[in-house]
Amino acid sequence: MLDFMKSLLKDDTKKSSSTEKKEDTDALKSALVLIQGVLKDMGVNDAYTEIKGGYKFEKSLGSAGFYIIVKYNASLNINTLTFVAPILKLPNRKKEQFFLRCLQLNKFLVSCALAVVDDEVQIFSERDLTGLDAYEFKMMMQSVAISANDLDDPLSKEFGAEMIALGNKRPPRPDTIR
Repeated sequence: MLDFMKSLLKDDTKKSSSTEKKEDTDALKSALVLIQGVLKDMGVNDAYTEIKGGYKFEKSLGSAGFYIIVKYNASLNINTLTFVAPILKLPNRKKEQFFLRCLQLNKFLVSCALAVVDDEVQIFSERDLTGLDAYEFKMMMQSVAISANDLDDPLSKEFGAEMIALGNKRPPRPDTIR
């Protein structure tokens, strides 16, 4: 299976090197307007930060905070919408059981997955911007936000992992998803 996947990547690399797709700033700006519209309709602050190659929003739901990132993904050679919710630091004990539990939980997550980046456990979702509509954006956002908020406390308690509480438990703010 791995050789098959490598051959697919090689074929994609050959195609992309001959076409050299560039960052589509119009698509990024259109996605920015769509996202701001959805957030406004939800009564959530639509402020963002400009980052290299795109835009980033910081939001929260309960104890879980998450980022919405719209940018050109050079590795994939496309503009993408990415949700990242850092929820925990990797636990110091029972790591094998922790990883097994994360894999078991992935089966039940919709439009997102548990991932590990360096020493951080995240809820992650990414898609190509092509064809993105308000409904899909909102469903992806809610899936990541709800999953992060539902999983951070129990996983932290079960495995003694330090929480990354970007959202913290506090009264709703303008950046809080309701």
